[in-house]
Amino acid sequence: MKYIVILLIATAAAVGIYYYRQQPTPQQALPEKQSVTITGEIVCLPHKNTKDGITLECAYGLEDSKGIYYGIRDTSAEELPSVTIGDTITVQGTLVPYSESQYDIAGVIEADLSQK
Repeated sequence: MKYIVILLIATAAAVGIYYYRQQPTPQQALPEKQSVTITGEIVCLPHKNTKDGITLECAYGLEDSKGIYYGIRDTSAEELPSVTIGDTITVQGTLVPYSESQYDIAGVIEADLSQK
């Protein structure tokens, strides 16, 4: 009986440690808005949380040469050329930190100018 109690306590401790380590870490403070010019490939942005499944929509974004993803918001509907997945473009604008996105992005570029 004594061994069963010890085994139950050890199991409970192991489960507690496991779930404690699964908690998300606090995010670092996001930088302020900044002007950027980024060249990269148009991709479907990856989701942050894939544990609960993902939807099949494709949110267009930009992946730079370092593998960092950015959302793109066109501030002038005529500036962003029509692009397709795989196109390489250069986007100039303001990078706005955005931590509430469902996508794994460094922020959203409010595009002032873009070039294919």
